[in-house]
Amino acid sequence: MKQITILIFAVLVLLTFSNCSSTKPLIVSEKSTTQRVSFLPGLSKIEFEDLENPNFLMDGESIPVYMPEGKRIRGMEMMEILMKGDHVPEIYIDDEKEIKAFVMRNATEEEKIEIKSAQEAVFSDSDLIGKTASPFDVTDIHGNVYSLDNYKGKIVVLNFWFIACRPCVLEMPELNELVEKYKNEDITFIGFAPDKKDDIEHFLQKQHFDYNLISDSQATIQEYGVAAFPTHIVINKQSTIDLVLKGFTPTTIEQLDHQIEKLLGEE
Repeated sequence: MKQITILIFAVLVLLTFSNCSSTKPLIVSEKSTTQRVSFLPGLSKIEFEDLENPNFLMDGESIPVYMPEGKRIRGMEMMEILMKGDHVPEIYIDDEKEIKAFVMRNATEEEKIEIKSAQEAVFSDSDLIGKTASPFDVTDIHGNVYSLDNYKGKIVVLNFWFIACRPCVLEMPELNELVEKYKNEDITFIGFAPDKKDDIEHFLQKQHFDYNLISDSQATIQEYGVAAFPTHIVINKQSTIDLVLKGFTPTTIEQLDHQIEKLLGEE
């Protein structure tokens, strides 16, 4: 059951930060495999426990993901299928022992229960709410310095994301609208990503994002215990965590907006 939990979290959670924006397949162990699928000639299945390095990014783009009949799924379609909990991804490698594809299979009833439990663990109410926010001193991609100690008496909105996270990208236009709405208020919007500075700058050539963006943010991501992407955290004027929103939902922006309005109205 541990294998199922980890595989599901491969989509919901960034298991490794150093390779999150890399498209280079990860090398697995030399153990032999024999199971194959007809639509992926030359590839064979490997068990999760046979991976030399179990850290990988399953984003639907860097490494393709297929349904059992051979249909490739991407982006939100892939996320919705995995979140439904009826399928489990399996790993396929080539003769060089490199991961080349994921193929979904029908989950057993026992696996469905484990998947649901894993999802509930990720998206359960955060124990961060009401706690003092962890301090940070960071520099954004433009060289501007941000220290939480300088924001006492102010509202700070944090977004944890990464380039290959499709839900993170999909919500950016609405996040930009929030930044515009509150541009005259004493609020700072900061986005933490594990990606390299150059990669973020390249990403911004095609996708607009108005948050103050911090690259190489592994330490801050871990400090805040972020496990699902995107994650939003609102810090109030007393430097206390007031709201934590995990994942991509239709009401995320509305909830953020409501909480900001509420905090602005407090003395």
